[in-house]
Amino acid sequence: MKSLWKSVSFGFIFLGVFCFVMEALFYNGVDEKGILQESFFLPLGYLFVFSGLIFLAFHWIGAFGKRMKKSS
Repeated sequence: MKSLWKSVSFGFIFLGVFCFVMEALFYNGVDEKGILQESFFLPLGYLFVFSGLIFLAFHWIGAFGKRMKKSS
C-alpha cells in the first residue's frame, strides 16, 4: 500500500508537469489578431501537481505513523 501512495503521487506530479509543458509549447501567447491563446492545461497542471503533493503527504504521514508505532 505504501508504494501505491507514492506511485500515485509521482504519477500526478508527472501529469502536472506534462500539462505545464504542453501549455508552454502550444497555447502560450497572443495570436496575430490580438487574442490571448490559453488552454485548460494550466489549471489542470496545478490540479495534478497539488493532488500529487497531497497524496505524497498522505504517504509520508503513513510512513511516520508506522515508524512511531514500531518505536513504542
